[in-house]
Amino acid sequence: MRNKNYLFVAFILICSSVFAQEYKRHFIEGNLLLLEENYSRALTEFQKAYAFDSASANINFKIGFCYLKHPTEKHLAESYLEKAVKDVTKSYDEEDPFQKSSPPMAYLYLGQAFHLDYKFEDALKMYETYQSYLNPKRFKEEIELVEHYKKMAHFAIERVGAPANVQITNMGDSVNSEYPDFSPILSADERMLIFTHAGKGSTGAESGFRTPDDGFFEDIFVSYKKDDGSWTEAKILHPAVNGMGHEGAVGITPDGQTLLVYRDDNGDGNLYYSTWDGVDWSPLNKFGPQINSEHWEPSACFSPDGEMLYFVSNRPGGFGGRDIYRCKKNPSGGWFQAQNLGPKINTRWDEESPFVHPNGEDFFFSSQGHSSMGGFDIMFSIMDSVGGFGDVIPLPYPINTTDDDEFYVSSPDNKRAYYASAHEDRTGFGEQDIYMITMSDAIDPKDVVVLFTGKFIPAQGDSLPSGLSVVVTNKSNPNEPVAINRPQRNGNFTAILRASTTYLFSYQLNGQEFFKEEIVVPDEVSFDKIDREVPLKGVIVGQVKEGQKLLLDVLVLNNSKDKKPVAGASVEVTDKDGKTETLTTNGDGKVTAYKLNKDNAYKIAANAEGKFSDATKVITMGMNVSNTFSKTLYLNKGKTTVEPGIATITLDLLVLDAKSFRPVTGAKIIVTDADGGSFDFVSDAKGKSVDIALESGKTYTIVANMGEMAGKEIKLSTVGIKTNKKFNKTLYVASETAVVNTTYTPVEGVFAHNFTYNKTEIESNPDYTKFLSNVENAITTNGKVTVSIHSSASQVPTKSAGGNPGLAKARAENLKRLVSEYLTSKGIDLAKVKFVLTNKVGGPTYNGDYLIRKSTYEKYQFVEARIK
Repeated sequence: MRNKNYLFVAFILICSSVFAQEYKRHFIEGNLLLLEENYSRALTEFQKAYAFDSASANINFKIGFCYLKHPTEKHLAESYLEKAVKDVTKSYDEEDPFQKSSPPMAYLYLGQAFHLDYKFEDALKMYETYQSYLNPKRFKEEIELVEHYKKMAHFAIERVGAPANVQITNMGDSVNSEYPDFSPILSADERMLIFTHAGKGSTGAESGFRTPDDGFFEDIFVSYKKDDGSWTEAKILHPAVNGMGHEGAVGITPDGQTLLVYRDDNGDGNLYYSTWDGVDWSPLNKFGPQINSEHWEPSACFSPDGEMLYFVSNRPGGFGGRDIYRCKKNPSGGWFQAQNLGPKINTRWDEESPFVHPNGEDFFFSSQGHSSMGGFDIMFSIMDSVGGFGDVIPLPYPINTTDDDEFYVSSPDNKRAYYASAHEDRTGFGEQDIYMITMSDAIDPKDVVVLFTGKFIPAQGDSLPSGLSVVVTNKSNPNEPVAINRPQRNGNFTAILRASTTYLFSYQLNGQEFFKEEIVVPDEVSFDKIDREVPLKGVIVGQVKEGQKLLLDVLVLNNSKDKKPVAGASVEVTDKDGKTETLTTNGDGKVTAYKLNKDNAYKIAANAEGKFSDATKVITMGMNVSNTFSKTLYLNKGKTTVEPGIATITLDLLVLDAKSFRPVTGAKIIVTDADGGSFDFVSDAKGKSVDIALESGKTYTIVANMGEMAGKEIKLSTVGIKTNKKFNKTLYVASETAVVNTTYTPVEGVFAHNFTYNKTEIESNPDYTKFLSNVENAITTNGKVTVSIHSSASQVPTKSAGGNPGLAKARAENLKRLVSEYLTSKGIDLAKVKFVLTNKVGGPTYNGDYLIRKSTYEKYQFVEARIK
């Protein structure tokens, strides 16, 4: 009997030892996966350990933290972290697999879980408890972080208490999936949606490629809106823009002709662009060093005119984390030096996904700073005429949520918007879904834009021919196209037009014009839309299609302040012979495509319910091309027959340095009219010249010069202006010498590179390329060279061979190998090179807080080299 008892005890001890070893193995593996930020695999390991000891506060802490990082199951973190905070110790050992207690950070993460679940008061209590464990002298970064979380909780309480009246609609399963779907990009007519998808169906997925955490690589997909309002099943975009790694759509020009793409070049994310040729997208073209760097550039957008690129980068010299920069196109088609948008936009935290509305003034972006109510929130600011920014305002709840809300784009009329949100309570399909926001009370854009939507209609039985294009020019400067649009496969094309401008539209097939028309956008007009169908019946390649159309579009509004359309208003059109025809506005307050006669003059006025508009004129005499006249009439209180008078037109100019965007004092400004008359002005101390008198009915050329600083001409037309008008224009002067990016100037013969966790590879970048050239030149000049390489690893644990000392050594050896391979490719004998390698493990002792103090540890993850 005694022997049986001994055997039973021995069996129990053996089982306990086996269980302990299995528990230890899963715990250690999970910890190492956490350092690699592979949360899904780490969660699996910790769940296996949990099966052996579900009462451990430490294991509950690990599982809760992993769920906080989970794409779709963040809500599961709360119950585990509530168990974790029941046993907290200050003497926590991150690497001890048999540590039962959890660290004080469990309070922080439970606070985050409460915050995500809209339990803000509970979150604040957890944040306060966590902060009570922190020594103010030792944990300054941690205290700054928790104070930030507390502010977000207070902002969230305010926002949730005052929700906006908006409708948020999931784009449905034709677009969204169980995988991340984000970064929506829409054509101006909102009929083509391009977005980023990280799931099945991507190029990498079909080829069996996976990310280190077993996820899918990102690729660019497209969906088209059907006539019934639904969307086609999303398909992967042309293979020219999708490779085996990460590619993401980040922006598109309003005309839909140029697509901005993010590509992950082996961890060194860069920005590319692709152009639409009427059939397919071109292979990706990489932006140059003024925009891309050895750091991370994940998102970007163009200004409406394509002359400015706004992009995100985590390069050194910013205000913290990822900042937004802008880069202006130079006269030769390249780009000037990038400029940080400054502290008005950028914060100590991360900024992301910029978007400029087609009106050129409304600037949207996402930020973890400012007054975010949690994660990334959508922010809004208004740009002035010189690129300055007004106050940053967060969009309201429920547009912004307690989780990440990013990649916001707005329709031209500001009545709808599209964005990606990670919120779990919106019946989403995956980690991030794309939503459409419908505004109940849309605010008109601050500057007037008109959306021109066109469609080529093939003759019955014919297909749409290839080689179609639409060339849009400003009538005042017909030699420089505003846009060259090639239609999508369904024949659709779009253009964004500005107020107070006359445009020439040339419809071409294989470069031969077959139809043309003038489009006049009046001075005062609320957001409008012009629709055109261009029939292709009878079009013969090489011939111009004959036929002239003179059309009138009228919009009747209640007054110039409210700008509400008036349905059922009477519009009287009287020709030069006194013949009057009365028209009636539709439900949108419009009369569209009313046919006018050539060589005539018309007076147009409107009335409704005893209120009358001022009269306006349309003159068709001498018109020899097609034209659509667009007029807006405002109803006054009493009847009036005021005829259009002579306009007083003035011009205010601002001269800026194209590099620094600073005002230029004493610049010579030359204003020349079409008749050859020329007038000179000089910019004042603020770079301005104001109240320059102009005449109606003329086209002016304006340029500024400053010594050797040569400016670019702009055109301005006063044709068709019938009311008082003040123009505000900005001129830029730029040095003709090459522009050098001075954000970081490497020392001659010195190269330095910082690594993220566990990395040893160095991607090609301008500093690295220059260093290799310097080594080569030193050998050519002196016959030999010594290259001293010093590398470092932090004290954060690693699975790399040899631990952190081995990782530090590998970084130095890798740079030595790269330099040797380069010199060999140049035919240089390596006997002429002496390498001196040193390495170390440095930085603060690891306290299990890598994910909070990542930037601190990464300062000690580097390699540097010097030429001697």
